[in-house]
Amino acid sequence: MSTQHNLSELAGLVNGALVGDADYSIASLASIANAGPEDLSFLDNRKLENELESTKAGCVLVDREQEAPATLNIIRVDQPLVAWASALEIFHPRKRLFEDVSPDAIIGRDVVIGEGAGIGPGAWIGDGAVIGAATEIFPGATIGPGTTIGENCLIYPGVHIYHDCALGDRVIIHSGAVIGADGYGFAQEDTGNPAEPVIHRKVEQVGSVIVEDDVEIGANTTIDRGALDSTLIGKGTKIDSQVVIGHNCRIGEHCLLISQVGIAGSSRLGNYVTLAGQAGVTGHATIGDGAIVGGGSGVMQDLEGGQVYLGTPARPAGSTKKVYALLKKLPEYARKIRKLEKRLREIEGSGSDGPAGGA
Repeated sequence: MSTQHNLSELAGLVNGALVGDADYSIASLASIANAGPEDLSFLDNRKLENELESTKAGCVLVDREQEAPATLNIIRVDQPLVAWASALEIFHPRKRLFEDVSPDAIIGRDVVIGEGAGIGPGAWIGDGAVIGAATEIFPGATIGPGTTIGENCLIYPGVHIYHDCALGDRVIIHSGAVIGADGYGFAQEDTGNPAEPVIHRKVEQVGSVIVEDDVEIGANTTIDRGALDSTLIGKGTKIDSQVVIGHNCRIGEHCLLISQVGIAGSSRLGNYVTLAGQAGVTGHATIGDGAIVGGGSGVMQDLEGGQVYLGTPARPAGSTKKVYALLKKLPEYARKIRKLEKRLREIEGSGSDGPAGGA
């Protein structure tokens, strides 16, 4: 069943200023290209503003300065994408599936479960764990002994959180993620046996993982526990799917780690760092506040904050782009060098070896 909202109401809910028919009714949301008369849409890219001329949307969220056809209902807002996020919450509120503890959940001893927490069938909660109020744990998730999960968290099916980890409030973890597995720690042990001179002896990982408030962790991501201290994920950080974070890493606040990023152990990221898809960070590296590392780049050493980096090894984007531009011309340069070498040989071969001049 659709929910109808008139434009006057919607403008208030998204903190916008309506230009158009206050009583016009909106039933759903759609992209600007596919929207119909009952749909609300949005535009946050000036390169696509020509679509305002052709859209059939009932109303469009635009920024405060955007020009639009006089016949089109618009709501002017400071940040269209943020307003769109609010509209999605209005028209598609999340529905809880589990509001109490299923009799088919497996609950250990001395577990503390907050008011309104929901635990689905087949979920396993280890001894001494703490589950905060209104947190929802889906079927097949496992929460290890001694782990603490804050309030209003979402733990989706197949998430595995090992023992003695700590999650803050409003944390979302998607299916297949593993939090608190052992870090990759091994010592090379000499055996004195020529047939097997070295073996890799496991170094027990006795630290933890701390995930602060408002963190979201994507599907099939892994965050290793610390060797002695804790691996830390700072508040507000958003981690995409298939990201690997090694032991003892400290990720700052409000960072963005995009799909398939890999961060080796004991690295440090400041606040508001962005690592684009498939970027890799070597162990023990430090990346300063606000740095942006482009997709597929390899961080081989410490990087200062506030800059954009590209390439492997990652360098400031300006110099890296110059290198890439030169790479395109390498075949041409190679041909020129071969010609010059040939010319040089011809010049050297044409010289005479006559007697030295004298009186």
